[in-house]
Amino acid sequence: MFSSLTDVDVMRLSIFLDMIIVVLLLLSSFFIAEVTAAEDTIESRVDASFDIDFASGTDLRISVEMDVSEITVFGTTYDSNEIQTMAQSTATEDIENMGAIKLRLRQLLQEQIGSSFENANVATLSEKPTYESPVFHDEYSVNLTSAFFGMNETVNAYNLVNGVLDMDAIVSYAFNLQAEPGWNNTFKFILPESMGRDFANTDDVDIHKNEITWTLENWEGGSSSKLAILSISFEEPTTSELEIEDIRDFLMPLINKKYEQREKELGSDQLRMLERILLLEILDQSWKEHLLNMDYLEEGIGLRAYGHKDPLVEYKTEGYFMFQNMLYNI
Repeated sequence: MFSSLTDVDVMRLSIFLDMIIVVLLLLSSFFIAEVTAAEDTIESRVDASFDIDFASGTDLRISVEMDVSEITVFGTTYDSNEIQTMAQSTATEDIENMGAIKLRLRQLLQEQIGSSFENANVATLSEKPTYESPVFHDEYSVNLTSAFFGMNETVNAYNLVNGVLDMDAIVSYAFNLQAEPGWNNTFKFILPESMGRDFANTDDVDIHKNEITWTLENWEGGSSSKLAILSISFEEPTTSELEIEDIRDFLMPLINKKYEQREKELGSDQLRMLERILLLEILDQSWKEHLLNMDYLEEGIGLRAYGHKDPLVEYKTEGYFMFQNMLYNI
């Protein structure tokens, strides 16, 4: 059957194999070494909200709103009231000071976004941040490159990642989210209707809006980073089940060979430990999501009575199918 594959299928096979190899190479990177840092210097206090929209599997758009309580620029500290006053002023000095504040905020944002999406291409989408009392606003585009995924630079990350998503595969991302000392950052990842969340190591999930949120509070310093793991898939991939079966039959021997090679490099004990940690994390998160879905079901199940159905029977029936679905996804 495999011999009947077209040139397009062969290209998909190549893309999918590259992705499998990348996943295996990254298998040992679930741990981040602790780093003992010097005491943080706080030059600003900001509550920032990062809305991160997925345009594709590799292209993100970030909209940032910053509520600045205080910020130090050129040795002078300005609080929120002074910033509001300067924003309304037409005096040259105030205009220049506001320009300096916007410049410093952009520098701090670029540092945090660049570190959160390491090795990605980050670009600003506006000439400078804007201010509309009481918040500053700035926008960025982020392109996740082959280097971000730990792949060879010759690999086209856009084709690879979106290609495997279109083959009904799951793609996982690891973001080392950052917050400057004195910043409290909220990172909200927003998926389009074409994408679904399969896993996230956070409980802050809005299944109705397809939003996944991580909060990083570093107001007093000392908590500058947080690892965010997010797995997504396409809701309606275009690759047929028959094509997927052909690809799977062809790739499994290659995957097993690569896995055995990785086991020799890491050692059996470490690889088994990584497998157990990953499985426990998936089980824990899946169970939490199941309980949350059961709560949502309970909230609206009473309305079934209007359709002459027993809410208790409906609750038990749907709860059973939801539980079976959780087991299947695991």
